[in-house]
Amino acid sequence: MRLAIFTTSRAEFGILLPLIKELNQSKKFKVLLFVGGGHLHKYSDSLNEIIKSKINIKRKFKYKVKSDKETDIVIAISSAIKKINNIFKNEIFDAVLVLGDRYELISILSNCLIHKKPLIHLSGGEITTGSIDNQVRNMVSKVASYHFVSSELYKKNLIRMNEKKRNIFNTGALNVDNMFN
Repeated sequence: MRLAIFTTSRAEFGILLPLIKELNQSKKFKVLLFVGGGHLHKYSDSLNEIIKSKINIKRKFKYKVKSDKETDIVIAISSAIKKINNIFKNEIFDAVLVLGDRYELISILSNCLIHKKPLIHLSGGEITTGSIDNQVRNMVSKVASYHFVSSELYKKNLIRMNEKKRNIFNTGALNVDNMFN
């Protein structure tokens, strides 16, 4: 299986790194890593962290978020949708894997939906208050074909959202596994 993994922030990549390494060691998966968002910001050092990890970057997608204003975020998402569309048009992969709840995922899940690519969502069913993260996570969950959650509570939350029980797997939290490993 050719698995496209998209990452847009240092926090999410740090959680994903051990999983990516494990998938790379498997003969069943070919990982294609697509890097964008905050990783490519001129003040960020997270791209160097990815390079130091020796994980092969298949392609980068750059877009700017001028500020935290709603209109600037929408413009950035619009730009990202176009750039990620080019990845979907020009790269060959069977499924897409994403982690979390950040608004940067909207551009990725939109392309999954339109291009009919199965989406694998890590950390669905969780609840965040006081930001748009909860709504974004729920959007990702509604597009996702498969869900890997960190607890039975989050699995139940997805079932209440009418997600297919047979496609929800309680695998525990990657960041907890990372602490022990």
